[in-house]
Amino acid sequence: MHFHGTPGHHSSPHLAIDALQMAARFVTEVNAMMANRVDPSEAAVLAFGTLHAGSAIHVIAVHSELAGTRIEGSFMRFTSSDSIWMRLSWCMGLEYGCA
Repeated sequence: MHFHGTPGHHSSPHLAIDALQMAARFVTEVNAMMANRVDPSEAAVLAFGTLHAGSAIHVIAVHSELAGTRIEGSFMRFTSSDSIWMRLSWCMGLEYGCA
């Protein structure tokens, strides 16, 4: 999954949109959704293994990329069109003002 923001410097974060923050928030929201919408007796796993973002320590990340593992369960079959993931990422973009 890719997130795109607006570049900027940490001295003026109000002028930028941080793609790293968007990705981190997405992981948190997906984990909360899994905890609240998946039957605990079902086999369903969604785990993020990598997060790549930014190019320098003093620059706000303009791009971030998440990668992970998805194991099918009834919840995953219900969302097999991936539309729920796209809606969630779209909402994240709207919240950060970049969708």
